[in-house]
Amino acid sequence: MSKLNIISGWFLLMSFLALLSISLRAQSQWQPIQGQVSNKVYCFYTDTIDSVLYVGGMFKYINGIELNGIGYWDGSAWNDMDKGQQDCTLACSVILSITKYNGQIVAGGEFDSIGTISANSIASWDGSFWHPLADGLKDSVFINGMVYDMVVHNNELYVAGNFDSAGSIRSPNITKWDGSKWDSVGFPIPVHAIESYNGSIYSGTKGLWRYNGLVWEEVKDSNSVGIGGNVYALTVYQDMLVAGGWFHTSGGSPGNDIAGWDGNNWSDFNQGIAAGCSFFEIPINDLMVKGSTLYAGGNFSCIGSQTANWVARWNGNSWCGSQSTFEVTWPDLLSEGIYTLAEYKGGLVIGGLFHTIDGGEPGGLAILPDRNDLCKPVGISESMRPMETIQVYPNPASSLLSITLPLSHKANSSKRLITVFDILGNELLNQRISSQIEVYTLPVASFKSGTYFLKVSSYNRHSSVVKFSVIH
Repeated sequence: MSKLNIISGWFLLMSFLALLSISLRAQSQWQPIQGQVSNKVYCFYTDTIDSVLYVGGMFKYINGIELNGIGYWDGSAWNDMDKGQQDCTLACSVILSITKYNGQIVAGGEFDSIGTISANSIASWDGSFWHPLADGLKDSVFINGMVYDMVVHNNELYVAGNFDSAGSIRSPNITKWDGSKWDSVGFPIPVHAIESYNGSIYSGTKGLWRYNGLVWEEVKDSNSVGIGGNVYALTVYQDMLVAGGWFHTSGGSPGNDIAGWDGNNWSDFNQGIAAGCSFFEIPINDLMVKGSTLYAGGNFSCIGSQTANWVARWNGNSWCGSQSTFEVTWPDLLSEGIYTLAEYKGGLVIGGLFHTIDGGEPGGLAILPDRNDLCKPVGISESMRPMETIQVYPNPASSLLSITLPLSHKANSSKRLITVFDILGNELLNQRISSQIEVYTLPVASFKSGTYFLKVSSYNRHSSVVKFSVIH
């Protein structure tokens, strides 16, 4: 074969790959909500009456508009709330929970001022100005307390977090507000999540606990099975209280990172997140119900028996998950993930720490419109760019394909992602591997005879794509 034919063939192949990549990139299901977020998004609250999405976190700007940790989207523009937190020069203090109580928005987190007022970690918004809730929440170690979650129960606002006192009342980690004053509830250790279920208050912390009006009781079934790990999210779904977080059946828990309680028995949601599907980050940070569907968000790569990148949905019988690639660069690799979920005008909204989705628009905040399918295959999501070529052999392969990884994928990264697509761009495999592996062996015996594309991505956003064939 002449050099001209070789060069022409290579040029056609690379052109085809580039065109395939670009066309598939346009298939990404997620859309930005007008602009980039300057830092982490931790919480949402959807006001369905006013069609407003409230957003809280550690950011200073969204789309270049100064919000200082809290603001709202009205469907067409971002709006500030009296300029948010005052001390936001370098990094904001943090808003971790937003809800509505007695017709006003209530924001909780860790701060000592908001708008033009002093407020200790919790304040209410009347539509124009902020107001403190008495003397707020305090902690003997960190001065200001920290609010992690809030829920309205029996016309009272229950607040959970890490604090010693509410106003002048000692009420460690859980307290309640009746609209004019604080009252003591208390719990011995910090509480991550709180929810109202079947007429009682439940708290998520080290295990799941129920408040009987006088004392807290750990939730266990008749075989004394309870959640042995940490609960970070609670929601009510189809008459069950669902807990998500970081716990496993191997430690005696009733599920892997997710479990449902119906008042007597546990449900494991098809085994939840198996070992190897999550790494250093918390597997499930938030849970949300949209109609008859339960959504889970966090940092995981599979759930049940399905590939699921960071977001998954449960239809009552089985899981399916996002096929998108959430990309994060150093130094944010140690805290990447989806932190919060919400429904807005029928769409699924995600917030957290991610820089791009499928190689597209800047991340941190995105919406999946109601017409789009979370579980639809995305395909190769990044446009091609020159770099060292990965090597695969034998090519064609029949049972095993060896992949030699280039130097560019070994530097500045603790993880790598290997993805395989068929000729139509359908994702067939999504596997995270250690950066210390120089030769990775991929089983292909189950692949049909045909042409495939292998993509290797590192978390410094470098990617390489190579074509290989399978023949049986």
